[in-house]
Amino acid sequence: MIWTRYLLCFILGYVVFVAAAYQASSEEYQYVKRLPEYDPQYYPSSLWELDNAVRLKKWASQLRFGKRSGNSWASQIYSHEKWFFSMEDYETWLKAFGPEDFNLIVAIDTKLNKVIGSVAVAKYPGADGSESLVALGLYFVHPDHRKKGLGNELFRMAFKDSHFVGINRGLVAVESMVAKYCNAYGYDKISSGKAVTARALVSDLQLTNLFIDEKIQVLSLQEASRLIDFENLVHFDMENNGGLNRGKYLNAWLAAPNSISSQIAFDENGEIVGYINIRTSIGNDIGVSPLIAKSPEIASTLLRRGLEEVHDLEQYRQIFFFSLTDNHTARKIYVKLTVGTLIPVATCTPMYTEKLLPTKSENVFSVTEYTMCTI
Repeated sequence: MIWTRYLLCFILGYVVFVAAAYQASSEEYQYVKRLPEYDPQYYPSSLWELDNAVRLKKWASQLRFGKRSGNSWASQIYSHEKWFFSMEDYETWLKAFGPEDFNLIVAIDTKLNKVIGSVAVAKYPGADGSESLVALGLYFVHPDHRKKGLGNELFRMAFKDSHFVGINRGLVAVESMVAKYCNAYGYDKISSGKAVTARALVSDLQLTNLFIDEKIQVLSLQEASRLIDFENLVHFDMENNGGLNRGKYLNAWLAAPNSISSQIAFDENGEIVGYINIRTSIGNDIGVSPLIAKSPEIASTLLRRGLEEVHDLEQYRQIFFFSLTDNHTARKIYVKLTVGTLIPVATCTPMYTEKLLPTKSENVFSVTEYTMCTI
């Protein structure tokens, strides 16, 4: 009888222990699965769920994945990577691609309230004979959390949505990551031309060093919109970027709050022969993004006119250019503008999974951005 009581107590104790352990485990798992707040206007579908919460738990005691509607992550990524982007870019991308074709996923250490990783994908849907492309960008893992599998998990979740699968993918990779993107993720169509970021102090600029082609008429985007249909600019862009229809993207990009000078060049027949956009970044810098023109003379004219239209140009610290190595005259123009003080700071490589875009590199003097675009 006594042994029966002992056995019964042991069984009851074991059941209580297992139940408590299960509850603790369940609560821990649920906590990790709980995702940051999101804006239902942009994310009407159900949130992501973690498939491997236990492994994630080992990386950070309070790690959460999810789609995030805020942009506080931007300044934290900038502090580590010094990428050229602004706090306004998140809203610009949402307007450019819409909730169906844009997805940002972030990993957050909630104990420190810091982003420790992120990835974003955006889809350029093929229309009217244009190319389809899914661009991947903002692929970032905090140095303290690298080599633990977090980057692979971010990448996997970026393409968990079937909406972004089965389409040519593109990204612009830093040199140290080219081999991994090629071998591990299938970005094995590698552009021979590189994208080079270079900078100079705004105080060193000599605008009068730039050639002006008097036959070219340069109008602001607002002025040009009264004379031509926006589709004319989209068509010109498609002819040079490799066939992507970036209509919605350009409409949002050129009208973004941090775009401070958007100019379009016309020849004597009233045809578009180039355009430029100058924008601000987090670090009180400005960047030429993009500058596309049919000749070096037109590019020089656009660059000078575009900078002349920047209000209080001297208030900015540095200017950044994002030229292609296949364009052999772009650097010459920038060296002349900066009186030889131009400093290269990074080299990146456009990469694709299915095929290279047939970009007219000789007409691309500065790419649009490296994040949600490959040209």
